[in-house]
Amino acid sequence: MKHSNGRTWDCHTKRVDEYRRVLGSCFIEGEDINAWMVRSGLALSAHHTYAVYELVASTAHAGLWSGAFIAPWDWPRRNSGTIIVGATTVPVDAQEVLLGSVLLSEPPSPECLIKGIVERRGERIYYLPGQPGYKQIDITRKRGERWLCSEAEAEAIGWRKAVP
Repeated sequence: MKHSNGRTWDCHTKRVDEYRRVLGSCFIEGEDINAWMVRSGLALSAHHTYAVYELVASTAHAGLWSGAFIAPWDWPRRNSGTIIVGATTVPVDAQEVLLGSVLLSEPPSPECLIKGIVERRGERIYYLPGQPGYKQIDITRKRGERWLCSEAEAEAIGWRKAVP
């Protein structure tokens, strides 16, 4: 990394997380590299410890903050309600570009055939192929409608199965 400029790194492992990633902190001559990366817009703060540095980066439109993006922790459950963060003015088409197939009227893949709709009361319901009413549902770009890939995914993000 150019920032280290040949200086010696001092890294300390704290723990291994549930995904088997090694977590810790690195320093170069006493400078916290985690803080530097967040402050430079090269990383996001997953902990309150670095929140002020994230504010500095976002205010300066540094790194990631110079454009529009979806936070990594929101990516697996992205839908038309996902918050797009980044640039001061998010491009009009940012949601369509970043969410891509989540907003398509056709399923994003052959495995993702479950249709999720939002009823008038705001309740999120999903329909499986073959269920009554499935064929009549036209997934459009209406707020909240989406394709789902499994019942487990649907239920994990707050959808319930339609009652026949």
